[in-house]
Amino acid sequence: MATGLKVWNNDGTVKFDVTTRLTRLIGAVQTGNQAGYIDIASQGNRAFFFIVSNDSNQPTRGVPNVVLTDISATVIRMSWDFTTNVRTPCTLHYGLW
Repeated sequence: MATGLKVWNNDGTVKFDVTTRLTRLIGAVQTGNQAGYIDIASQGNRAFFFIVSNDSNQPTRGVPNVVLTDISATVIRMSWDFTTNVRTPCTLHYGLW
């Protein structure tokens, strides 16, 4: 039995097609204006993703560089650092695909 999600436009063309995998959001972390990291429990051999979301009231300069490091079979470390003196706080949303 097939699983997934398909969305069509009014004219019948496919607008969105996810028939093999769906994403699962695990959590989010606020970066503040400091470098930092968070350890996330590994979910096996699944593809991990993150999205950087800026606060609309903040300037979009100084967004942190984010690095994923698989430090063991049970933990993924997601770390961030700022490369400029302007440090824009943001939210890192992370999950599995």
